[in-house]
Amino acid sequence: MKILGLVSVNILAGENHSAGAKRIINFYQQLSRWHSIDILNVVPVRCNKDTLYINNNLTIHKISLPYTTVCYYLNRFRIMPEVFVATFHELFSFFCSCYFKKNYDIYQIDSFSLYGLVRKRLAGKKLIYASHNVELDWHTSIIQSCLFSAPALRYLEKLEGELCRRASLVTTISRQDKKRFSQLYNIDSSKMLNIPMGYNPSQEIDLIKFPKEIKEKYNIPTSGKIVLFCGSDFYANQEALRFITEDIISLLDDDIIIILVGTIGRHFKKIYPQGVRNILALGFVENMREIYSVSDLAINPVMSGSGANVKIIDYLAAGLEVISTPFGMRGYDDMTDQVHTCSVKAMAKEINHFFKQPGQKKNTGKIAQYQWPLIAARAIGKYEEICNKPNCSGNK
Repeated sequence: MKILGLVSVNILAGENHSAGAKRIINFYQQLSRWHSIDILNVVPVRCNKDTLYINNNLTIHKISLPYTTVCYYLNRFRIMPEVFVATFHELFSFFCSCYFKKNYDIYQIDSFSLYGLVRKRLAGKKLIYASHNVELDWHTSIIQSCLFSAPALRYLEKLEGELCRRASLVTTISRQDKKRFSQLYNIDSSKMLNIPMGYNPSQEIDLIKFPKEIKEKYNIPTSGKIVLFCGSDFYANQEALRFITEDIISLLDDDIIIILVGTIGRHFKKIYPQGVRNILALGFVENMREIYSVSDLAINPVMSGSGANVKIIDYLAAGLEVISTPFGMRGYDDMTDQVHTCSVKAMAKEINHFFKQPGQKKNTGKIAQYQWPLIAARAIGKYEEICNKPNCSGNK
């Protein structure tokens, strides 16, 4: 089986290595144990464009399409929602023609925006839509602040619906997303496969023996109780940060310190240039094992968004106790007994209580089912089934 994956995020981007990027590269690496995969990775203009040979079965071709940069800045200045880049992809798909010459069995795309690149190339091909969320839900709050918001939302709904209907398989990352796709686009559940966020076994950490030195390295107070929040700088995490600064931190005991890791730290420093007592923004951290090893607790006060929070599985894989909102556990329904769940308003009380009576949740080993090798092994049968099926009429 030969797969061409079309990817809209820079999957080897270092500091900006998003949850979606980690999901994509990990899943493709596992699929390449069995099948040949080429990835067409659309990256920003300034990125390195070298072809990367990850292993004998996995190659990444990085390309830049100048109009995507134009669309990015039009969106940034709230002139035109970036969702319209899908139309540009279709108009200028000839830029990528050379990458479609190989006889692939399956095209897999990770975003509705890339649908334009394959929309007229589906004859005799199977299409898999590897969704990371319900795009209509995820983009709504962003689009509403732009000009042309109403037509943009109608456009997005039409395009995502067509993509779901034409795809031979739609993969989702949570039961909630699967249900939402069915409601929005009347997609039969048999056409969808849940592939959750996973982790690599190497993320399971051993106790690092020098916590004092690690805290000093990151300027973390050595005597405080450390609560961790990780996140990228997007609206759901921005909202969670507001909950932390307005509803949680002032109610915590004085010796409890919240550390922010990831690009959400940039947003914190922008909103609070003078800082907030007992909140420390570390920004991007290369070695998260060190941060996990000196954290006593992780929190996830998320109340909006779509998809699933990869931070939950990362926390649990690192052996951390977790306090989350019920909403923040979407995608991990069978792991709710492994974490403390409460509302945002009750989270400060729950954190204080945890430090008075820690260790209430037991790791029962359920986390093991979220290892990427096992997730891919469960999915490969469905991929092979799709590959061997006759083409549906929608892709002729």
